Amino acid sequence: MFSVAPRLSELLITDVLWDGYSPQLSIPWTQIRRYRGVFKSSQQLNILRQSANLVECSIGFDDVTTTHGNIMVVLPLLRRLCVEGSNILDHFTAPALEDLVVPTVAPSLVYFVQRSSCHLRTFVINQGSSAAGLVDLLEACPSLTHLVLSFGGLPSPELGDITPLFTALHATDSVASTVEFRSIRMSRVTADFWK
Repeated sequence: MFSVAPRLSELLITDVLWDGYSPQLSIPWTQIRRYRGVFKSSQQLNILRQSANLVECSIGFDDVTTTHGNIMVVLPLLRRLCVEGSNILDHFTAPALEDLVVPTVAPSLVYFVQRSSCHLRTFVINQGSSAAGLVDLLEACPSLTHLVLSFGGLPSPELGDITPLFTALHATDSVASTVEFRSIRMSRVTADFWK
């Protein structure tokens, strides 16, 4: 349908809640710069493999535990990324990445940041994460200036729920001496780049 659309550069084919699968379309993926869609993770990886010019990407999928062997996708221009599950990050590299939104901190996230050699400046967590996991990530991201703890539709956290995080940040000399935060925010709004 859209395989010949020379000016098409943005494709937002799901809502911000990632409800249901996106429609199957014939798209000139190489020219897409902004993309949001929901497909099975194998199909998302195939789309990303064809989309080397992506600058902003928000992807959802329902098979978050599926593994895909040694598939590796390089997204050299990607600056903003929002993913529904961190495990898909095992399969791509994004050296220009600056802003990242994930549901929770997982060990694969630290490896993704290190493998990408990117300079993250904004990191958004859409659900609560362990203080230790977050500290590990912050140690891998000395360029980080903005941290958003987004609790989505969950009730507002009590001060006691986030105290371990700030205690760990204060106690970790490597984070305190390298990360220069400009802002740390708590939010009940689910963060997505295209609200």
